[in-house]
Amino acid sequence: MSASVKTAFNVQKNRLLQLIDYCRETVTLRSKPVSRVEDHRSSALYEHEIQGLPGIKINIERDDDEIWLVVDRLRETKPPEITNALLKPWVNMSDDPSVEPVLRGYADGLLLIEAGTHRRASDQSQTDKPTIDPLETVRLEDYDRASEVKALFATYLNSKWRPWAQIEKPRRDTIKIYSKLFTLVQQLEGSIVESQLEVVWGVGVSVWDVGGVVVRYPIVSRLVEVRLNSDTAQIEVRPRDVEPQLELDWYFSQGNPGVADVKQKAKTLYSEIAQTFSPFDHSTFEPVLRTAASTLDEHGAYCLDVASRTDRELPRLGPNLQVTDTWVLFARPRTNSLFLQDLERLRDEVEKTGDGFPPAVSCIVTEPDTDNQEIRLPRYRGVSVSYHGKGEAESDGEQELYFPKPFNDEQVRIVQLLDVYDGVVVQGPPGTGKTHTIANIICHYLAQGKRVLVTSMKDPALAVLQEQLPDDIRPLAVPLLTSEAEGMKQFEHAISKIAAEVQSLDRVAVERDIRDLEGAIDTLHAQIAAVDYEISEWAERNLSSFELDGESIDPLKAAREVIEGADLVKLIPDKLGIDPEFQPRVTDEDMTALRDARRVLGKDLDYLEASIPQLSELPDPDVITQLHQDLVQHERLRRAVENGEIPDLANYGPETLRIARELLSRIETIKSLRSEIQNAARDWTSRVYRLLREKEGQGVLQVLEALGSEIEQLFRRHTAFLARPIEVPTGIEDDSELLRAIDNLAKGKSAFGFKGLLGKRNQKTRLASISVIGSPPATADDWKYVREYVVFLKRCRELVFRWNAVAAGLELPVMDERPGSVFALAQEYALFEKLKSLVETEAFVADGSPKVLLTWGDANRAMYDEEKLSRLESILRHHVTQSQLSNVWSKREQCETVLADKCGRIVDRMRRFFGNTLGNPEIRIDALRSEWSSILTELRRVHALSEHLNTVRVVCKKIEESGAPEYASLLRQPLDSVVDQFIPDNWRQAWRLRRLNTYLESVDAHEHLQQLASRRLDLQNELARAYRDIVVKRTWLKLTENATPSIRSALQAYLNAIRKIRKGTGKRAPRYRRDARRAAAEANPAVPCWIMAHYRVSESLPPKLGCFDLVIIDEASQSDLTALPAILRAQKVLIVGDDKQVSPEGIGQEEQKIRALMARSLHDQVDMHRAQMSPDRSIYDLFKVVFASSSVMLKEHFRCVAPIIEYSKREFYNHELLPLRVPKPSERLDPPLVDVRVIGGYRRGDRNEAEAQFIVDEIIKITQDPRLQTRSIGVVSLLGHDQARVIWDKLVVSLGPEVIQRHRIACGDARTFQGKERDIMFLSMVVAPNDVGAALTRDTYAQRFNVAASRARDRMYLVRSVGLEDLSRADTWRRSLIEHFSNPFAQDETRVESLRELCESDFEREMYDELVQRGYRVTPQVRVGRYRIDLVVEGPNDARLAIECDGDRYHGPEQWMEDMQRQVVLERAGWRFWRCFASSFVRRRKEVMDELIALLSERGIEPMGSEDLPRSSHTEYREVRAIAGGQAADYEPRELSEQVAVAGESTQAPDTVVQSDETTALTPSLLAETPGPGHPSYEIGGSQRPTSDLTTRVSSVDALAGLPIADYAEYSGPPCIDPHAASPSQVMEGLTRIIEVEGPVVAKRACDVYLRSCGIKRMGRELRKMMERALAQLVRRQVVVSEDELGTGDLLDSVVRIAGTPPVRLRRRGPRSLDEIPPSEVQLAARRLADIHGFSPGSDEHLRAILGFFDLVRLTTQAGARLLDILDREFSYVDEFLKGLRE
Repeated sequence: MSASVKTAFNVQKNRLLQLIDYCRETVTLRSKPVSRVEDHRSSALYEHEIQGLPGIKINIERDDDEIWLVVDRLRETKPPEITNALLKPWVNMSDDPSVEPVLRGYADGLLLIEAGTHRRASDQSQTDKPTIDPLETVRLEDYDRASEVKALFATYLNSKWRPWAQIEKPRRDTIKIYSKLFTLVQQLEGSIVESQLEVVWGVGVSVWDVGGVVVRYPIVSRLVEVRLNSDTAQIEVRPRDVEPQLELDWYFSQGNPGVADVKQKAKTLYSEIAQTFSPFDHSTFEPVLRTAASTLDEHGAYCLDVASRTDRELPRLGPNLQVTDTWVLFARPRTNSLFLQDLERLRDEVEKTGDGFPPAVSCIVTEPDTDNQEIRLPRYRGVSVSYHGKGEAESDGEQELYFPKPFNDEQVRIVQLLDVYDGVVVQGPPGTGKTHTIANIICHYLAQGKRVLVTSMKDPALAVLQEQLPDDIRPLAVPLLTSEAEGMKQFEHAISKIAAEVQSLDRVAVERDIRDLEGAIDTLHAQIAAVDYEISEWAERNLSSFELDGESIDPLKAAREVIEGADLVKLIPDKLGIDPEFQPRVTDEDMTALRDARRVLGKDLDYLEASIPQLSELPDPDVITQLHQDLVQHERLRRAVENGEIPDLANYGPETLRIARELLSRIETIKSLRSEIQNAARDWTSRVYRLLREKEGQGVLQVLEALGSEIEQLFRRHTAFLARPIEVPTGIEDDSELLRAIDNLAKGKSAFGFKGLLGKRNQKTRLASISVIGSPPATADDWKYVREYVVFLKRCRELVFRWNAVAAGLELPVMDERPGSVFALAQEYALFEKLKSLVETEAFVADGSPKVLLTWGDANRAMYDEEKLSRLESILRHHVTQSQLSNVWSKREQCETVLADKCGRIVDRMRRFFGNTLGNPEIRIDALRSEWSSILTELRRVHALSEHLNTVRVVCKKIEESGAPEYASLLRQPLDSVVDQFIPDNWRQAWRLRRLNTYLESVDAHEHLQQLASRRLDLQNELARAYRDIVVKRTWLKLTENATPSIRSALQAYLNAIRKIRKGTGKRAPRYRRDARRAAAEANPAVPCWIMAHYRVSESLPPKLGCFDLVIIDEASQSDLTALPAILRAQKVLIVGDDKQVSPEGIGQEEQKIRALMARSLHDQVDMHRAQMSPDRSIYDLFKVVFASSSVMLKEHFRCVAPIIEYSKREFYNHELLPLRVPKPSERLDPPLVDVRVIGGYRRGDRNEAEAQFIVDEIIKITQDPRLQTRSIGVVSLLGHDQARVIWDKLVVSLGPEVIQRHRIACGDARTFQGKERDIMFLSMVVAPNDVGAALTRDTYAQRFNVAASRARDRMYLVRSVGLEDLSRADTWRRSLIEHFSNPFAQDETRVESLRELCESDFEREMYDELVQRGYRVTPQVRVGRYRIDLVVEGPNDARLAIECDGDRYHGPEQWMEDMQRQVVLERAGWRFWRCFASSFVRRRKEVMDELIALLSERGIEPMGSEDLPRSSHTEYREVRAIAGGQAADYEPRELSEQVAVAGESTQAPDTVVQSDETTALTPSLLAETPGPGHPSYEIGGSQRPTSDLTTRVSSVDALAGLPIADYAEYSGPPCIDPHAASPSQVMEGLTRIIEVEGPVVAKRACDVYLRSCGIKRMGRELRKMMERALAQLVRRQVVVSEDELGTGDLLDSVVRIAGTPPVRLRRRGPRSLDEIPPSEVQLAARRLADIHGFSPGSDEHLRAILGFFDLVRLTTQAGARLLDILDREFSYVDEFLKGLRE
């Protein structure tokens, strides 16, 4: 390590140590020891509180399960009923067993009558009973039977009620305890307000009054888990598998010196103890308690020494410590002891590290790069395949993306960035599939053999992650969440599964399977690309205009022209194309001449149709004769087999014949080999032949074969030396000195060195005798060649030695041990090879013969019998000859082939000759030759037919050359009529139509495209299965490869220990548990994926740096530095969060101390990182800076319906979210937004009882609705969490645990719900006019509102006691949320009276009509995120189909790629598409519709009418009223209508689906003066108050009011011309027509009406300018008068009318929204209403009356502001109008 690198490393280490210390100290700052259990402000249950209570059991052991406490689900019982009629009316009953019933002092007559003791005076049927007035009041003291009543009451009280109360009181106590524990369970599971709790079973509760400080806390504790048993509904408390801990923090904080002694005692006890700690086994804790009593206070006492063990009450406080042996079960904020211990161990690891830290860790403490680096991201492919259009190049070098689930581009980018960077930050807005994304990434990493840790601040964010993984690898992802027992079960299951797989996995087979899958994936990708390319090709043809003889023609127009000339299209049968080559080459004169020629020739034209062979094509008589003889011979051979003379072959297939020929060849080979072997005359051949046949001595034979291979190689080497022959002295290979000399010479050295200058004479002589091609070696290369030859000789000698060694065992000849003997060896071995070949050939024939000759019994015995072998050869040769002669049939077929495409009478005669005469053995040769000669003569005559046919031929030839051979063929047919129907006068028009139709047919691949679409879907499904399979197989393979011997041992050790633990109570159980923990720690790396909250990381994982390849932190915006232990274990990190959602707030931290701590501990940190390490910042904030270059935002939203998520999309994400969820009919809760205004709501602290009561009552209604039994429910308080707790407590009482569990009801603040979702959400604003509080402007409030408003899938309630008028302008987030419920989308959406109006083209409308007429439920232009679907057809059981109408102006060729990519995205979201081109629909409407109807039926979509189509209103508005002071008791929703005050706002009653005929339209009368019963004025807990009735409809409003009120006349004239294609004067003409009908009219409405009449839905910027110019021209020319009634200066806001017409008219609203009614018209109605009814101008009553007059109900803030603005204005013509009315 260089000095600079070492320096940088030391800086990193110091920074990392500082960061760990800082994290440890911030945690310590947050930890404040308490002296009382009650100081935790959470649930607590003391031992004495449960003594004697029914339904509570302790210390239960069942089925290897240790349970310390079980609380049964008991239910309240009612008090005994009073059956005595005399007593009943006098008793005030009580259901509370603690409150006794009492006698009433008074009773009214009605009670006595109902009890049956009295009667009315008018009742003469019971004359034995006294009479009484129902309104009369009777005092008990004055009652004549008072003593009897009192006696009966005493009897009832003593004999019935008090015995019931005595039993019911403890029962109610148990119920309260159950409720408390149930609430605790919900808190632990995150269903109630945000809380990070742990549950502790404390033993040795001690009491002490230390100088006024009360101590009431246990000495020893053990963590437990509390669970609701879903089967029995019991609450169960189990110990967690952790060591007991001392609770001495408060004593330590006080400096008590006895703490050390107690710790030492506990350490000694728990290292020696033979039992597991249990609060029911005193030996496991009593020694510690005694030590604590004596050391923590010198005057302290252990209570068992002074009191009875049966006394479980806590002693009274006193000045001395009193330690009891009682226990307490309580919840408290999660302690950090294990976290701090883990940090300490990790710090030690950092200290020990000397060669670098994991990359993800290093990035935190490393300065960012100052240079820009070019990063090339790897390319991936996977299961989600994009559409491949025409011309797209295939991708090379792509890596596999092992995602088993569909994915989007953002998920791919995450993996790409992880490949390049050490960490990636993913912004995951609400509902964008973060869990789905994480599951995919886990699988990708597991498939590569990597380890993954997924962690989060809270358990609920991780609860469903494991379920997202494929079933086969799900056991490898172990979740340690709320339930430790369940987590350990899964861990044990994982270990068992891993251990079994590691032992049994066949790696070779799995690797083979993976290779097969990789090949299949390659093939599937290629096939999908090919399908897409073909689809693209067809689309381009269908959507583009084409040219016909220079004329550009639209396919749709062409289709209509063809339909109009359908009869002419049928005239020409040929497929005439649109290319120039298909222009007719014949003239009118040609066609006339042809018509005349056809009429003259008549039936003789049959030879025009004849296709006659040439004489040269046919064989002469000699050839025919030879062919005839061959056919006869073949037949004879066939009959020999048929008659049984020759055994038949198994079959005459090509393979059998091939084997027969091969067998024949092999028999010849056998004979040859046997002759050669016999001629060799070697004694050893018979023995070796026997060994080879009987397969004996295989070992020796194999050695011989190996030796033979070397002999052959050496023999080939000898051939190389023949080219340059060498002479060497005999025995040179044994002369080592001479060999060294040759080696030296080959290396260019002296032969014998300096020592060889003298002596070595003999050796030199031998050396000199060596020659190459007769000459002494001259160069080093020559000597190298010599050296090679010497090595060759030596090798020859060695082979001879080895041969002789083998020869003895096989009786082979022994060779002279000289090199030259190797050539003899080659000859002997060649003979051996022949023997071997003979045996193999004989085996082949012996095996093959019975297979081809099934019926010849000697086939398997012929091999070793020469006579039978000859017979076999004869049989095979017969069949081979027969097969060869079979070719004669092909010659005959060739003759017939000449006639295959020929016709005519002479051709028919030839066919009869070939079929009946040729090859017939009964036909004589001379007769055959005569017949054939006659045929040839006739053929010559046909060729010499008259030239009268030439005209027909020439013209028909031209027609053929024009591309119409079939038409020409028709024209060649003989005429049998005077009229020639094939040549009409308008034959040119028929020709054109045929060309058009042919083109349309060529591009009409409708059925083929449907098949391609289906094929693509099948391929996509196959690809998905292949990826799932390869992920599973790669994961298990990599896991097995990574399992070291130590890990395998640890796996087995853990399983052994688990088996021995049994019930956990034996003497050796603690040792077994310790063994299991140690083995689990060792086996930990075998589990490739862990899922756990941050706190579990420190509890469960070894403190090892970088032990996970990837650490994923989910909901990271909620995580602070408590995630540091997880990060330190990471090689790479994936940070998933959202800074637009809830982040840490540093609650409980003292700012000054934190700043000082940061300055002291973080001064050396990276400057840009330091500020992000404060407690109020999240891990997401930190890593967003650290990994600024590698961030991704998930954009596709799958949770909420569009009107709900639109708030977050608009306010927080700049419209970047893409909502893709369109709910199915069964999921819809229309309207999705419910705005509830609680009139009179009152805030006390952070509570609003009226809002709480409404929410509770509404939830009760939901739970009682059979249609909503599976819907989950959540409640969010937008101010603190007290409101949520109030609502929860009410729900527990009102609903009970079962209903709460069924609907998964959760209550809390925004922090509680982060990472969760519910079907229905309630948002309680809490604030009220009496206390609005400070404006919410900080970013933290924005985060809370974002989370709160994005949890609901299908419906969201906003329950508020304030309106916009109560909030300041600075109160941004409350105002924005209220405004969202008023108008969820940024612009008002035009209300559509008919769904058909939504269709954007004639094609869509025709398709819509076809389906609706058949009774289908069809919705046009369905919005899915940023996409639209042309038509959606829905049916029962949520079946639906998306229909795309291609080929109109909205779906041209330029849109095709975008349309197809959109389809791929939506198919991934679950949609199924059916597409159709307009030209196909026009031409083949019936076939296309039949296909569509069949597909609909196949998908379960049947006609069901549209009358019950769910309405898609966005918002419902309700008002409820609280009684004075905000104490809500009752409320009633305000009656609503479907008319609303602002365009686009619509309302519905609270039911999920409301039909239009279920709602009564309310139109107020201008003359109404008295309130009616239907007016929606209610008080919660009060009575109706009198107000003006605005809901009574009067039939003659206009006459009675004296006002000329008219119906609104809507323009219905001829369509206007599209402004893009129209001249300015045409636009002005259209506007004038509209203003004449609708004027006075707001100018913008006039423009909108114009555009809608020509099919344009929206007015963009360009269109706006066009319309403004046209209007301005009309005003300048004084055709139109414009009044700027609102003073905006915008021409389109003005009111326009035709010059000379009245400036104001009073009309009913008609189709207009409030904004579209001229202000002067509104003011006229307003002033008349005030005159008649005496309204105070501008009052709420006045404003509602105005809206009522115009058939509007909802007084929104926007509507109210507009009305007030209009009332403040002066319109002279309104004054004049009213003045004239009064006169």
